[in-house]
Amino acid sequence: MNSSDIDLRQVQDMLPDNVRDMAGRIGLPSTLVVVEQLGGTLWRIAEGRARKGEARRAALAELVGSEIEEQLHAHYKGEEIYVARCNKALVRWRDLEIMERFEQGLRDGQTVRSLLNELAREYKLSSRWIWEIVNRPSEQLPQLQQQPTLFH
Repeated sequence: MNSSDIDLRQVQDMLPDNVRDMAGRIGLPSTLVVVEQLGGTLWRIAEGRARKGEARRAALAELVGSEIEEQLHAHYKGEEIYVARCNKALVRWRDLEIMERFEQGLRDGQTVRSLLNELAREYKLSSRWIWEIVNRPSEQLPQLQQQPTLFH
């Protein structure tokens, strides 16, 4: 998901406190990767001093990438963290992103049909569901704004 396109405050109220805390420490884009990969699990952030700890760090890096693993290690070393699934927030985020991409495609001159099909393939949804998302009344989803972070 592209955090530069959507006002992330629109999903902030749906995130549990521990996920907001993580986003404050490592940034929302990195936190979203962690949620997508580890959502619904309890994970011990290894200190990495012994062979077993190094193996756990490598396993985490394989899941979320080495840069994010290093961020998690710096902030949570030795702690056990629960990563919530955040389904409602992720679905809302996805829908906001779909709406923004649909509107941008129209501004760029793409046809409605091509946009529906493109977005359906990319998000693994039916074109009918994409149509439902982009035609929701504006009171159901706040206006899209350009705001890069949840916390500023």
